[in-house]
Amino acid sequence: MRERSGNRRRYRAIALLLSAFLGASPATAQEITTSLIGMHQGSPLSDRARNLGDGGYELQSGSWVSFNQWYHASWVDLHVDFLTQLTENTGILWGLGTGEKAEKYSIGPSFKLGFLTQTHPTPSSTLSISLTSTIGGNLTEKPCVADYG
Repeated sequence: MRERSGNRRRYRAIALLLSAFLGASPATAQEITTSLIGMHQGSPLSDRARNLGDGGYELQSGSWVSFNQWYHASWVDLHVDFLTQLTENTGILWGLGTGEKAEKYSIGPSFKLGFLTQTHPTPSSTLSISLTSTIGGNLTEKPCVADYG
């Protein structure tokens, strides 16, 4: 438990430093602004882990045991995404994911960082390019253990 708490503290510290750094206003003509661009719960990894709970097995007595009890998370991974505008046509994309945990799996917290730029080839068109990368947020599944007595 102590190790997981340390990871959360580390992610909180990174988020705090990043928001302080990106929120700082430089001595330029244009002020840097940060906007919330998205917030959602769930992810493809959350869906994959939840789908594992759809299975089950049959006991020798014939009764069915569902995997759902081990793959049900009380909190679903929450992602919050921001755009920090550096110039009129350039910005930094960044975001955080909370992670989630159930008895047999966990999805770690995540940090997303990226870059976005746009240009106007003609007055009526816009070409934009963005690159993002996610650090953390890995799905880890614990092994199943059986006692055959």
